[in-house]
Amino acid sequence: MDRALAERRLFGGHFFDTSIVRRNILYLTGIVCGSEFAIKHAASEGRNLAQWGHRFHPVEMIYDDTFTAEVSRLLIEIAATLRILDDIAGSHVVAINFPVGNLLGPTGGTPMRLRDCCNKIIHARQLSFELGGGIMTYVDKNGEEVGECISYALPTILEMRGEQSGVEWIAELDFMAFIKAATMVTYRYDDAIDELYEEPDAERDTTRSIKC
Repeated sequence: MDRALAERRLFGGHFFDTSIVRRNILYLTGIVCGSEFAIKHAASEGRNLAQWGHRFHPVEMIYDDTFTAEVSRLLIEIAATLRILDDIAGSHVVAINFPVGNLLGPTGGTPMRLRDCCNKIIHARQLSFELGGGIMTYVDKNGEEVGECISYALPTILEMRGEQSGVEWIAELDFMAFIKAATMVTYRYDDAIDELYEEPDAERDTTRSIKC
């Protein structure tokens, strides 16, 4: 069976290049998980670098300038794709049963599954990562030791805030659980397509569900 035909039979004609989604997941993981190393390295090397005309280290500057925007972009692209897959494939592909976040309320948190977290990511107005850091000593361009506070994003909890029907909400995304679940979805999608693609037309049972 033609692969495009397999896609149309299973998912109504939509085609997703899952390698692109996985690259986005990889980029997001690298940016967030690399934050601590990058900022600590920059501080240990010294912010006021010789022959560098800026107050801050270039690695710190690129994180300050692009981190929030790039993380937001990648999260939205990943969440939107997963939502579409869930809409058109449902339990065939996106049957992820473990929670990846919590919706916070006055009496505590309510566990959220992947689809709910994707909705919150897409509609969030504010994203805040849990931060680490503290005082770190570095050597400036004059060779003198200077102590200064540094901060970096931790790959732990991402707080999301938004509004629905005039009511504000706060949710927490478990970053690594979300990354794991999102990656699993992309491979389940590939498995479902491969199963249908490899099955001869004459032997295909059109009444059965794709097992993932």
